[in-house]
Amino acid sequence: IAIQGGTMRRCNIHGMVIAVKVWETSNVDDNFIHDLADTSSNPDARHFDGWACHGGSGSRFRRNAVVMPNPNGGTAASFISTQEGNLSDTQVLNNLFMGMASYPAYAADDNANTMSGVVYDGNYMQRGIYGYILNSGGAQDTNNVKWQKGVDATPAPVQAWSAVTGQNG
Repeated sequence: IAIQGGTMRRCNIHGMVIAVKVWETSNVDDNFIHDLADTSSNPDARHFDGWACHGGSGSRFRRNAVVMPNPNGGTAASFISTQEGNLSDTQVLNNLFMGMASYPAYAADDNANTMSGVVYDGNYMQRGIYGYILNSGGAQDTNNVKWQKGVDATPAPVQAWSAVTGQNG
């Protein structure tokens, strides 16, 4: 699903490789992204993303639940990068990232483009295969609740959400 300068709200998104692709000032709010699918038979070649934003300014991702596939859950629940241009003033706020992606979140400064004003704040992040945030772009990482399944206690709000939805990451 592609958005350029619009709002996507309260959608149940599944069965895709990249659930949402965002350009320019867009809002992605209150969505449930799960059961992503890829036709590749090689688990190491899969590239799932809950959303991808590779340039632009002023996008907001708020109050979404993104459950990545287990195992080999792809790249990231939130993939923010400068692959296609400069990126600024992008906020990722109060989301739930579960499942076994490489990282739940990326903030990647690529292709000699610049990144500024990117914020990950107030999110619940289950540790990915390699960590929590791949942050080569200098994004702010504040007030995020991070846990590793099987090592740390699952946060109470996540336990309650899992009990209601049946999604356990």
